[in-house]
Amino acid sequence: MLDQELLRPSLKEGGVKATKSYDLDKLIYVGFFGGILPVLALGTVNAVWLRADKKRTMLLLTAGLTVLAARFAAIVATGEEGAAFVHSRLAGIVMAFAYRFALKKRYRLHTVLQGEHKSMAKAGLVGVVAGFVAEAVLIRLGEGIHHVTHTG
Repeated sequence: MLDQELLRPSLKEGGVKATKSYDLDKLIYVGFFGGILPVLALGTVNAVWLRADKKRTMLLLTAGLTVLAARFAAIVATGEEGAAFVHSRLAGIVMAFAYRFALKKRYRLHTVLQGEHKSMAKAGLVGVVAGFVAEAVLIRLGEGIHHVTHTG
């Protein structure tokens, strides 16, 4: 005889929350075209959607912002902005791989259970444009600070 407890449903109504996610492989393109800022934004949003570990997500976000701050400090110190956009693209690609690695288990679980991804086209395009503008402003600001502090 089967125990009646085994036949009762274990999941209650509304007990399982659905997740959503972008295709994490596309985040690399955002990094290549948009740099580190849109990767940080979209990667963090994706981590929240997947209900990833908050400490890991904050660590990734902090690492990315630290790289951005270090690049800004280098521009302020040297006044050289020549390779700033290239460095940002490389950092964006590295951060995209870092988010992909950190979210791999949650992403796989989402793919198995949900099976669909949200389109990153609109958010990615907006992120690339906004990231480009924000980085250009930061670079010009860094150059301006360098000029003011190093000319007398």
